[in-house]
Amino acid sequence: RLDSWSLGTIMYTILEGRLPYKHTADRMLKSENRPLISCGDTEVHAVIDGLLSISPSDRMECAQALRSQWFRKYWRTPTEFVESTFSKMMAFCGESLPQRLFGRFLVKFLDDRNLRKITQSYYALDMDGDGIVSEKDLQAVAKMLHKPKKSIDRLMYCLAPPGASSISCWCFAETMAEDVIDGRALRLAFESIDQDGSQEITPPELFETLHPLNPELTLEQVIHHIGIVELNCASNMELHDHTLDFDEFCQLFPTRMQRVQELDRRGEEALMRSMELRTRFESVREVTWEWIHRLESVLQELNTLKGLAIEKFRGERARDDAVDSLRINLKLADTCFRHTPGPDGDLEAKHEASKRERAKRR
Repeated sequence: RLDSWSLGTIMYTILEGRLPYKHTADRMLKSENRPLISCGDTEVHAVIDGLLSISPSDRMECAQALRSQWFRKYWRTPTEFVESTFSKMMAFCGESLPQRLFGRFLVKFLDDRNLRKITQSYYALDMDGDGIVSEKDLQAVAKMLHKPKKSIDRLMYCLAPPGASSISCWCFAETMAEDVIDGRALRLAFESIDQDGSQEITPPELFETLHPLNPELTLEQVIHHIGIVELNCASNMELHDHTLDFDEFCQLFPTRMQRVQELDRRGEEALMRSMELRTRFESVREVTWEWIHRLESVLQELNTLKGLAIEKFRGERARDDAVDSLRINLKLADTCFRHTPGPDGDLEAKHEASKRERAKRR
């Protein structure tokens, strides 16, 4: 219970800006007065009082504090995110056995960055805040999302070890490994299966890799799964040899392929947009460069005049002249900013025309 006392002390100090007790250990143990808390939140009062209980047997445990309403109300995950995570789990458990085993196989190739993304989704399902997703948590999620209770049985069967009442983060990672894995890790996974270095994976090699993960898997299931992938791959419509090169291996993970295709589409859109903007600004290239050079010269002059204006030994008249020049250059800079060149003409002129048009309508 020492950790509970330390946590309570840290929380009190953060909230109040001082330590909860100023007395020695003996006087503190004899004291029946609880440390005063100025915060008006009654929920935090209960947590700190419980953590700073003098009697170790009455002291709140850290796990109890974590499940308190005060902690939970600040990290409650939005329902939409919980529903999305739960739906991904259900979709994964509805896949064929080979596809599920691929998720289990990919987990060991995830790096810490990938796992951090997964843990965010994992803890979204931790409804009681004890750090694990139990069957009770999943039942609460299903009730909140109006999902049938029998769906929980499927999730527990696919993801929880036999006889377990909870799903570990490592097992949960199987459901999202395909979503977060990058090309480098996927290449490592491919090469770990390609034991003979032929840059192709055969069904026996794939079966040898996946079978230890689940003894129920058969070679026929692996061949059938590869056949489905080959049918869905346009480049392999004419040849179905049941061997996979790296590009074909990537087709085994449709969720990742959709994500990559979406990134490619967004990249193409960004390229088209940049080309469009480049074409539009090409007509004002020279004007823009002149505008930039003019501003740079004004800035250089302002820096020079600033030094003259503050140097007392220059004399009163020199300083007055410098201040006058500062005013002139500031007006030049203001004019430059007001008349910014662009592909649609002078922006300030367009703004003034728009103001006149609105004034006429009134």
